[in-house]
Amino acid sequence: MSKGAGSAFSSGFRMPSHCRRFIVLFTAAISFAIHSAWAASSPGQSVSWGSIGISYVAPGTKFKAIGAGLNHSLAVTAGGTVAGWGNNYDGEVRIPSGLSNVIAVAGGVFHSLALKSDGTVAAWGANDRGQGVVPAGLNNVMAIATGGDHNLALQSNGMVIAWGDNSTGAATVPSGLSDVVAIAAGGSCFCFPSHAFSLALKRDGTVVAWGNNTSGQLNIPAGLSNVVAISAGPGWTDSCLALKGDGTVTAWGGEVAGQSTVLASLSDVVAISAGGDHHIALKSDGTVVAWGDNSVGQTNVPAGLSRAVAISAGYSHCLALKSDGSIMAWGYNEDGELMVPTLFDNITGIAAGQDFSLAVRSDGTVMGWGLNNFGQTAVPAGLTNVVAVAAGNFQCLALKDDGTVANWLNPDVPSGLTNIMAVAVGRYHSLALSSNGTVIAWGGDFEDYGQARVPAGLSNVIAIAAGYGHSVALKTDGAVVAWGDNSLGQTTIPADLSNVVAIAAASGDHTLGLKRDGTVVAWGENRDGQATVPNGLSNVVGIAAGPSHSLAVRSDGKVIGWGYDGAGEASVPSELVNATTVAAGGEQSLAIAVSLQISIQLTGQTPVLRFQTFSGRRYFVEYSPDLQAGSWRNVTGGNIIGNGREALVMDNNALPSPGTRFYRVRQL
Repeated sequence: MSKGAGSAFSSGFRMPSHCRRFIVLFTAAISFAIHSAWAASSPGQSVSWGSIGISYVAPGTKFKAIGAGLNHSLAVTAGGTVAGWGNNYDGEVRIPSGLSNVIAVAGGVFHSLALKSDGTVAAWGANDRGQGVVPAGLNNVMAIATGGDHNLALQSNGMVIAWGDNSTGAATVPSGLSDVVAIAAGGSCFCFPSHAFSLALKRDGTVVAWGNNTSGQLNIPAGLSNVVAISAGPGWTDSCLALKGDGTVTAWGGEVAGQSTVLASLSDVVAISAGGDHHIALKSDGTVVAWGDNSVGQTNVPAGLSRAVAISAGYSHCLALKSDGSIMAWGYNEDGELMVPTLFDNITGIAAGQDFSLAVRSDGTVMGWGLNNFGQTAVPAGLTNVVAVAAGNFQCLALKDDGTVANWLNPDVPSGLTNIMAVAVGRYHSLALSSNGTVIAWGGDFEDYGQARVPAGLSNVIAIAAGYGHSVALKTDGAVVAWGDNSLGQTTIPADLSNVVAIAAASGDHTLGLKRDGTVVAWGENRDGQATVPNGLSNVVGIAAGPSHSLAVRSDGKVIGWGYDGAGEASVPSELVNATTVAAGGEQSLAIAVSLQISIQLTGQTPVLRFQTFSGRRYFVEYSPDLQAGSWRNVTGGNIIGNGREALVMDNNALPSPGTRFYRVRQL
């Protein structure tokens, strides 16, 4: 989302009909999210990037198209922008800046495609087989398809263009192929690159296939005709589907888990999508039917799913687009491919573990996404009243508003643990800060570096942090205490370090300290530059440390990342503004950003607008009588530079009586 653009929020108050009426509108670079590290929290939305990515969408965003990749998901918003979520190791959900006017998307193994309304195509993500670079001059495209590592584009003249992996001939379009009305690409899983194949549906209802034929995917069933849609499954199972004009479905190719045996009762189908070892079909009544492998719930269609208008199957997960513009997802979720971005609102706290993440919502419930091989994201049913979470490699903690602690991965929280005000998790150990300023530690038996043995007499603690094998505490006087593993200097506090206001050390071997003057100090392991603070970094208000990368959020809402960046975890998305809180995990990063909270009140007959500002950001307060594009005027005194404090702007312009006046605040 570009700067200066965003959804509008309105708020107002009811007045007697003879009085003037005022409506406040807000436009800003990002109109979501929520929690402030230096102010009271207010509900909103979280953002993540790195190995597990989540795109930016405003609460209430509607979608018009979907596409599932191997372990990632894509969707087109009603406004023509693209959202992506799930696996992001090669940037497959890192949407290109400025991408707009999109009408369709398709996901491969580690890359993605988008079709624009002008008939051009955009590609991003992996490019090791040329799949991530669109052929020069490609235009007049009306449909796109992607296998694991190769792509197809159907032009308006009925011709097919192919590029990417061609080791099986899947990207070599048969000579003379024409009059094509639909395309599908499948096969090429990163583990089995020799399985790539392609399908084309001709205007006469027949199907053409080329590429690999290991599972008979090129053996079109004899007599197959009157076909209106086709689909090819990703991966090595080589499954193919064809939808006929009478609403029945034909399947052929791989038969690993019954996916090529169509349900006998299946009829009235209007859309099909082939997954890895499973298939899904959309019926004319808006319901969805699934069959084949169900090892990770990919054929467990959510109860009550109705009014679906589009479907898409990934290797082991499924998406359904509903008529109201919302998306439902089910199946495999270890890379967050089921975490539709619109779910990420009303967030008040975040934590990043080893390739999984947690978030606390304003109602006190917890949501988790990402790797779940040990149950990391299997939040216990009924867990409520949570105010903070902590995530490590193999454990999760939730701090409740009554001062008690819940742990759903390694349930060994010390008995009688109460009056807790903060929690932290390392690789195998956990810390809790009591309201009396003492620290409780447990765990660490598997790799015992002394990280769970709190120094005798430690008191007056106000913050805690846990690394791989060390622990850190911040005292009320701004001094830092550390204990446990010191093999890389992680517990050797820098000489003369003082006036510290925050600390960070998450399952790694380095530590960060934020000083009162807004500068950051780092020590410990520095193999990937995670302890080399960027030159000139200042005005910092929040910090986070992952195992090999570090994050800092400045008072102007910008996030700075450094250290290891193999999955993009230190490459902060340029669209992210107004951040207030950050969290760093194994190969992913999280942030909570705030939208402007604008209120209006009358002082006599003069409207007064109040909103929180960010340091160094410019704000323009404007008014309009009718919301027309050319009708906006500046409020006198409404051009201000933010200082991190609340702004008060009075509108002394002549007011309509009776009438309506609209206000907006633009942030640049």
